[in-house]
Amino acid sequence: MTGCYQKTIRVKRGGESTKVADPDFNDEPTVIDELMWGPVPKGQDPGAYYRKKNQPFSD
Repeated sequence: MTGCYQKTIRVKRGGESTKVADPDFNDEPTVIDELMWGPVPKGQDPGAYYRKKNQPFSD
């Protein structure tokens, strides 16, 4: 499932150290997506189809 953030920022308290990292998740469709949502309709991108299905309140 996709997160709702783009960056993770970590700041050390009392210091000047700041660490920025990209989220660590994989958007590639998996077997679990196909089991949950069924096969991808013809002509649609699997990544986009399952990403939309995994969003809350999607059609």
